[in-house]
Amino acid sequence: MITALGGDGVLAPDLLRNFDVELDFDTRQVNLFKPHRCDDQVVYWTDEYTVVPFVLTEQGHIRIDVAVNGVPLKAMLDTGAPSTLIGDDTLQAKLGLTGDQRNARLLVGGNGGALGAAPVKLDSLRIGKFLWPNPLVFASTREAWKADASDMLLGLNEIGGLHVYIDYRDRKLYLSRRQARAQR
Repeated sequence: MITALGGDGVLAPDLLRNFDVELDFDTRQVNLFKPHRCDDQVVYWTDEYTVVPFVLTEQGHIRIDVAVNGVPLKAMLDTGAPSTLIGDDTLQAKLGLTGDQRNARLLVGGNGGALGAAPVKLDSLRIGKFLWPNPLVFASTREAWKADASDMLLGLNEIGGLHVYIDYRDRKLYLSRRQARAQR
């Protein structure tokens, strides 16, 4: 699911998977391309990128491999989620950490859904070759992403820092860091 960058709607996977999709957060644009065979020649905006294979789940969501504190996990991408979420159960079982739900906040997603979650400071999050040191994620008792066999949900805190090209046909994400904006 891609929530419109201005918040005016939702583009669902049933439509998007017919295209290659570029999410350019610097220009606040979603670009749709006719799928074509360019074999790793799709990144035109930078030389510094990583290619991450993905699984398209039964619900049509993109699931990728990530590493949290060096531990391999499965993550579902969701541009409608403002923050990255991990379930309390996953946090405890796979990372040996606990979320303090007494500090829970109400997080509201791009489609209006709300969920209580507690902030958790992790050591690291790695997607492909890109590393986020000390990312702030939120632990939740509700783990809707489990239906997609995912351990966590990657939200805009991390996705919004990337330039994303989705090749649905070959099941690859082409990711680069966003370009630094010039000071005005």
